[in-house]
Amino acid sequence: MRAPGSDTDLNPAQRVVITGLGVLSSIGVGAAEYLAGLRAGRCDARPITKFDTTGFAHVNGCEVLDFEPERWIRAAPAGELGPAAKLSAAAAAMAVADAGLDSERLRDQRGLVC
Repeated sequence: MRAPGSDTDLNPAQRVVITGLGVLSSIGVGAAEYLAGLRAGRCDARPITKFDTTGFAHVNGCEVLDFEPERWIRAAPAGELGPAAKLSAAAAAMAVADAGLDSERLRDQRGLVC
């Protein structure tokens, strides 16, 4: 346990370290593109095209348009995954790559992606 405002009481085994980022957003795919979109103040809300919005209260959304799941997903056939699984798996792969980690070496290690 640590005292508020103090890092001296942290147990090294309980520390959280962010080593890589994976971002899929309507304003940018990948950390660098996303950051550029944030800095530019981009907002890509527009009418939704991925599904029929008839009957929905809102028809605008922030779709990720320039996303190629096959570029990031290699451990499973991307075509067999649902949309949310594709985005999650790709973001995790981006985070691993951004951290400079070897995915083969990670197979035997404990870790967390959130």
